[in-house]
Amino acid sequence: MKKTGFPSRWLLAAACAFAAVPAHAQMLGGASKADDSRVARADVRWMEKAARVNAGEIEAGKLATGLGQRDEVRAFGKTMAEQYGRANDELNAIAAQKRVVLLNRPDGAHHNQLLKLAALSGDAFDRAYVRSAGIDDHTDAAKLFEDGIANLRDPDLKAYAGRTLADIKHHFEMLREISPLR
Repeated sequence: MKKTGFPSRWLLAAACAFAAVPAHAQMLGGASKADDSRVARADVRWMEKAARVNAGEIEAGKLATGLGQRDEVRAFGKTMAEQYGRANDELNAIAAQKRVVLLNRPDGAHHNQLLKLAALSGDAFDRAYVRSAGIDDHTDAAKLFEDGIANLRDPDLKAYAGRTLADIKHHFEMLREISPLR
C-alpha cells in the first residue's frame, strides 16, 4: 500500500498552527484580543499606534547612540531608547492585563526613516536625527498622547497616556538644548 503522508502531515501542521491561538481570540488590526468587552476597539487601535511610536523612538535612539557625532545627540538618543523602552514595557503590561498582544515594531514610515538615518553619518546624521526623530516625531507623539488623554475609555490607558505625555514634553525641553542642529 502506497502512503503519501499528505493528510496526516498537513493535519498535524494545521493543528499545531491553530493550537497556539485560542478559539475565542480575534485579530483586531494586528493585535490579538481575547475579549471584546475588556477594552474598546478604539483603545486597542490607540495602543497599537503608541507601541509603534515607542518602537520607532527606541530604534532611532539606538541609532543616535551609535552614529551620533555630538555628545548631546548620543546622550539624547540613549535617553530616548531607555525612556521609550520603559514606556513600551509599561504599555505591554497594561495590554497584557487587557488580553491584548501588541506588535512592538516601527510602522512603515518609521522604518523608512530609520533606513534613511542609518545611511547618514556625522553632522548630517545629527541634524536629520534631531529634526525627524526628535522634533517631528515628538510633535506627532504629543498629538497621539493628547488624543489618548481626551478620548481613551480605559482609565489605565488614560493614566499611561498622561505619564508618557509628561515625558514627551520633557523631551522637547531636552531638544531645545541641542536645537542649533536644526
